Amino acid sequence: MTIRGGRGPNAPLFDDQARDYDAVLVVSFGGPEGPDDVLPFLANVTRGRNVPRARLEEVVLHYARFGGVSPLNSQNRALIAALGAELAAHDFDLPIYFGNRNWRPYLTDAIRDMGAAGVRRAIAFVTSAFSSYSGCRQYREDVIKALDAAGPGAPEVDKLRVFYNHPRFIAANAGQLRQAVAALAPEQRAGAHVVFTAHSIPCTMARTAGYERQLAEAARLVAQATDTATYSLACRWSRPRGRAPSWCTRWDSSPITWRCCTTSMSRPRRKPPSWACRSRASRLWGRHRSSQR
Repeated sequence: MTIRGGRGPNAPLFDDQARDYDAVLVVSFGGPEGPDDVLPFLANVTRGRNVPRARLEEVVLHYARFGGVSPLNSQNRALIAALGAELAAHDFDLPIYFGNRNWRPYLTDAIRDMGAAGVRRAIAFVTSAFSSYSGCRQYREDVIKALDAAGPGAPEVDKLRVFYNHPRFIAANAGQLRQAVAALAPEQRAGAHVVFTAHSIPCTMARTAGYERQLAEAARLVAQATDTATYSLACRWSRPRGRAPSWCTRWDSSPITWRCCTTSMSRPRRKPPSWACRSRASRLWGRHRSSQR
């Protein structure tokens, strides 16, 4: 798809038209690569969201357990090295550029470097497998901002589709699951229950994207590839205290069910959040309000 979307309200976002490309652009979230990077990185991630500095400093302590280093950039560099070797093996002489949303190397710098090198059209691979505002559309917006900032010399950019059901993505996850099951003691394997998990998103965001459906489909495909008869898909996500309740969503292989839950909040809102599980959320909200009086 073109990074700016279809031309006209009825134009398809995706097509199978063959095009010539001058470069590949790997687009990702970014992460700190040392203790001094952590707080500035978190400031980038939360910019415009009015997150208290005290909360950011709490998260800094979480990163400190791992030396202040996120594995994301190193994993992306390994991906780029493997992609470069694969392209070369098939006689594709394409430079690969790397740009992040929230940390070095920044996307704006990558786009500017592409323009300076004379790249006219690039294909972008976003390292988010699933559709949502944060995982897809926001990356497109980031690329568009970087293109606008680069000015007239910026290349055109097309985006590859999300890859939640790509056969090789499924095969890679299936391979990891087989290894995990094989590591169990023989007497444990028969009774082991597989739980797939992913980063949850607010229900309001989920209603405008295919994220939930795609997670369920990816779990089903991996379970099918590994002959896993029963499994669950469970997610949990908490916002900063005082902003909103945390919630979790759970699918079971048979039947598919929903569950919402909440944790304590320091500053309640005036009315309950707009969740998909409205009645359950309202009961929990009323219970919380009673406890605050």
